[in-house]
This record gives sequence, C-alpha cells and structure tokens, in this order.
Amino acid sequence: MLLGLFTAYQIFIGEEVLLIAAVGMLLFAAAYALADPGRAREAARPLRKGLPIALAMVLPLVAGPLYVQFLGPGSYTDVPHGYGVVVNSPLSFLQFAGRSLAGNEAIADRLAVNRLEQNAFYGWPLAGLALVIAVRLWHRALVKALVCTAIGGAVLSMGPRIQIPGTHIVLPGPWRLILDLPLFGSVIESRFGMVCAPVLGVSSSTARSPSCSSPDDHWPATRRSRTGSP
Repeated sequence: MLLGLFTAYQIFIGEEVLLIAAVGMLLFAAAYALADPGRAREAARPLRKGLPIALAMVLPLVAGPLYVQFLGPGSYTDVPHGYGVVVNSPLSFLQFAGRSLAGNEAIADRLAVNRLEQNAFYGWPLAGLALVIAVRLWHRALVKALVCTAIGGAVLSMGPRIQIPGTHIVLPGPWRLILDLPLFGSVIESRFGMVCAPVLGVSSSTARSPSCSSPDDHWPATRRSRTGSP
C-alpha cells in the first residue's frame, strides 16, 4: 500500500525521476536474478503479492491526470532535444562537477552540454573506490548486480552514439533501442547517469559491512534461524 502511495506521490512531483529509478531497479533485478537465481526466486514471492496491491492503490489516483497529460488537449509524445546531444562522455564519470570543491569549470564544461546536465561527474576517487570494492567483493551476488546496474545506467546515459575518448571511433549505444519507446523520448539521456549514485552508496556501505569478506550465503542461514527450522 505504501509503495502505491509513494509512487503516486512521485508521479505528481516528477515522472522523469521515477522512470530513471524504475529502469535502475529493473537493471538491478535482472542482474541479481542472473547472479543468484535461487535468492531472486525467494524475493519474487512477496513481490507477487505486494505489487498488485500497490497497483490497485496507485492507478485510481493517477489514471485521470495521466490521461489528460498524454491524451488530453495540448498533450505531446516527446520533448525534442537533439539526437545524441545531451549525453555523457565516458570521461564524465572520472571528473568533478565544475562547481564542486575539486572541480574545474573549463574541463567540466567541455564534457557536458551545460552545467545543469553534469549528472555523472562523480570524480576519479569515488570511481576508483568503486572499482576496488567491485574487485574485492566480486564473489558476492549483490556486488555483481550493483556493478551491472552501474554499467547499464552509465552506458544508457552515453546516448545512441558512444564516442571513445581520444579517438574518432563511435560505437552504437543501447539508447537507440529504447529511444522510440513511450516516455523515453521525453527523457534527457544523460540523466541516467544518476542511476550510479545509489549504486555507489550501496557499494560503499557493503564494503563497510562486517560480512564483506565472506560470501553472502549467510542469508538463508539467518532466515532459517528466525523461522526455527534446521
């Protein structure tokens, strides 16, 4: 029920953030299902019960406003902002935002279309820390899923054409596969770099966890001890 209420609340505040978060969660769920199918099946059981309740709560609240937004007078299907214009460079993730304490405005301005779209400027220290954590804890399914989620969000934020820095090589990006889907035409692709923010936070907290050095197969044992089963 709370999920439905919070979803409706976020739709009225800003749908773009909700869409980006939903894509990030789908990336994580898919990656985790591949990394640990057994635990993914366990997690899916309560979801199958809770999601219908959330939908039953949110749909009556937002159906009317969304109908007017997308099908009513003055509605539109997308927001033209140029093909592959507002995107992130692979180098963006290693730089600091221009107005941050360690930032260089001249460098940051070359990597973003404007200062409002510096969405992926996490800085090389945080990127380096994330790499160390990923290598150190790669045996954990959670870390594998987090890494895949971060890579997915970062690559999507690079747009339909990804230019390799320092070269003239341009690779096709996965954004071109979803560009024409409903809603995605209205989203600034560079903002998908924000998917990496919660990933970096969870990764850092995972590294500080007392169990970070052991495989994460302790969860079933914890669950059994709570239920009292052998």
